[in-house]
Amino acid sequence: MIIKLQQFIFKQLNQKIITSKVSGIYYQVTSNSYFPYIYIGDFNSKDISTKDREYAEINFGINIYFRDKNLKPMLEVAELIKQLLSRGEIYIKYSDEKILQQLDGITQQIIITFKAKLVGEVYV
Repeated sequence: MIIKLQQFIFKQLNQKIITSKVSGIYYQVTSNSYFPYIYIGDFNSKDISTKDREYAEINFGINIYFRDKNLKPMLEVAELIKQLLSRGEIYIKYSDEKILQQLDGITQQIIITFKAKLVGEVYV
């Protein structure tokens, strides 16, 4: 079910409104990535299935990395991400948001956490 969720997230975020503001959207970040970029990861799944239906509750994070003193453009991207993921056929709920400065003193990070509930196969 995580793959289904990853495909949905990428489809929602791979729109011009987001891609025009960042250099890339990654599940695995390469060492030579250009800033700003989005990293999708930290997927934790919990099986909440019933006798007759498969359900999963998945917690995940989206990190926006940037090198700029001005937070406003990246906060706008974070808000767009929250809006885009709240739409669609998968139930995704916004949980938390943090802004961190990395040890190099230049790179900043916005961490947005979400919770998704997915419905899978019907058991016979």
